[in-house]
Amino acid sequence: MNERPTLATVELESLLQTQLLGQRLGALLSAGDTLALVGTLGAGKTTLAQSLLAAVGVDPQRVTSPTFALIQSYATRLGTAHHIDAYRVRDEDEFLELGIEELWEDESCVTLVEWADKWNDWMPPLSLWIQIEWCSASKRTISFRGDHDHWQQRIDQALG
Repeated sequence: MNERPTLATVELESLLQTQLLGQRLGALLSAGDTLALVGTLGAGKTTLAQSLLAAVGVDPQRVTSPTFALIQSYATRLGTAHHIDAYRVRDEDEFLELGIEELWEDESCVTLVEWADKWNDWMPPLSLWIQIEWCSASKRTISFRGDHDHWQQRIDQALG
């Protein structure tokens, strides 16, 4: 993840700010986008995923961390959104058995991958990497990394 340029870093002072950022960024997503969510347990990956998916028409109460199912799919205004939790995936074969390569080829869906850093080599090159650092119960630092041409304008709008 480190070889991708940093597009922005923001400190958020509350859970509400994290949710609002997720909603603003989610409103700017397009079919074919892949978001790589990275952070420690409890950093806020699932909270951010709930807000991102709410912005594309998914009831946020339906969005839970798919830790045991590994992948949850939702109908959205953009098509299908896939929410993947790669925390319990043991190896490359198991990751690929999720149908990851087919998801990357499907330009009609949006994909969110929690714990994407475990599978860095398998993530699409245009993924937006979102690093969430837990600072306190409500405070987070979020860094965005990815292809400048593909993501910078949308990140700037979301942070606007």
